[in-house]
Amino acid sequence: MSNYEYATQHEIIQKDSFKDELIKLINNSTKKIYFKPSKIPMLYKYGSIKPYILDNIENGQISLSLVTSFNDYFDTTIHTEVSDTAGKDETDKMVLMAKNIGIDDMLGGNSNQLAESLQKAYERNQRTTFSSAEYYGIHVCSFSTNPKSTLMWSHYADNNQGICIGYNYKNLLRDERLLKSMLYPVAYIDQPIDATKYLDVQERVCEFPVDVAIFASILSKATCWSYEKEWRFVSVGDDRKSKYIQYNNIIKPSLIILGYHWIKPFFSDYNFNEKTSNIKRLLKISVEEKIPIFMTLPHIGHYSQNLYRIDVNRVLDFIKQQFDNYPTSLEYYTVVHDDLCRMMKDKGEKV
Repeated sequence: MSNYEYATQHEIIQKDSFKDELIKLINNSTKKIYFKPSKIPMLYKYGSIKPYILDNIENGQISLSLVTSFNDYFDTTIHTEVSDTAGKDETDKMVLMAKNIGIDDMLGGNSNQLAESLQKAYERNQRTTFSSAEYYGIHVCSFSTNPKSTLMWSHYADNNQGICIGYNYKNLLRDERLLKSMLYPVAYIDQPIDATKYLDVQERVCEFPVDVAIFASILSKATCWSYEKEWRFVSVGDDRKSKYIQYNNIIKPSLIILGYHWIKPFFSDYNFNEKTSNIKRLLKISVEEKIPIFMTLPHIGHYSQNLYRIDVNRVLDFIKQQFDNYPTSLEYYTVVHDDLCRMMKDKGEKV
């Protein structure tokens, strides 16, 4: 940000003029209309069943990741105008200026060498700007509006062994205006946003040009990622050394969806006790916090999924009957999993 003070960043992003300029820049860079809905939709967070995620559920926390750990290296990169002749163009200006004041002989015959040197400096500056996200301390928590994405369950929820947590942002626990100002939908575009004039100190395009350029880079991704239907909770200017940061006591989950293969860890000797205790803890948290639990089941005959609400106590009894605290042979998995799925369809409530 142009001012890295934590409080100042929060003040900036809450300004209507900041939001208007941000949306203007994104709209000018895409053929589609980009806007932030006045009403935030139900958002979903895919993940594995790990202790820190369970802590988040239990304590109303949200964890944000440093953007340099993202799987797409174009993600949050800042693009500026590309030119193969910038060095020569700048040298020509210098030569003309020197002639006008009668000192062109001082350049001697080094104009080609100067042009080459300036071109290298220009390209080096482009590369530095492109990968400058880490310098700004950008952390992001990603959500989706789609809890039934086959690709998302495979990529971000431990190959369907994880969970998808639903959040209703009507239920924010604190700082409603600030927290909602940190949430934006992602714009999917075919070409990167050109932030050149926002980073040019000689241009004054708005009240906070650098801040707008950074946020625009955070909120734009290549069209090939559009299936994610992503929203981002964004924080800029935090500890650049921290891979993760947390916002505490923000929002309680409204629901939790279990992946189709969530019970598979019970069939593995690898970290059996740790994995199964995490699952049991998740189910117990859902009972204590009164969070509805659902499970995904395939819609046979279609490439889609259905959701069934489950009776958590019934599932805990099922686990106790089937496993008795030791892993079961993977060959037996199909039988047990089929029993579980049948129980979900027979006893569960389809949603």
